[in-house]
Amino acid sequence: MAGDSNRAKRVADQIQRELAILLQHELKEKKLGLLTVTDVEVSRDLAYAKIFVSLLTTTEQQSDETVLRKQVLDILADSASYFRHQLGQVIRLRSMPQLRFIYDDSAQRGNRIADLINQVTEKDTKSSK
Repeated sequence: MAGDSNRAKRVADQIQRELAILLQHELKEKKLGLLTVTDVEVSRDLAYAKIFVSLLTTTEQQSDETVLRKQVLDILADSASYFRHQLGQVIRLRSMPQLRFIYDDSAQRGNRIADLINQVTEKDTKSSK
């Protein structure tokens, strides 16, 4: 059944493209910052879709990042049926998958690791002088 997983991947890619456009145009919450769809995973039976989102925040928002994350996920969860309906207008499927939004913090973790590596290399270069 390799065709099933290939189809799920194609549907996931299309949902990611269309949902990114929808979020950009429909979500007018300016205080949220830049919301990005980083990945979409669709179940093999196309019944469920996990939507991974990331949030780029300003320096003022970073202190309240945990609260902001929860607000974003609450707004997206409340709007899931609306987004599902809008996706159904664009993507032709017998049944549009149920959407579940999950926060993806991999970019923040990657930046933190890069910062830590830079700090260590700076200390090493200073100590070798």
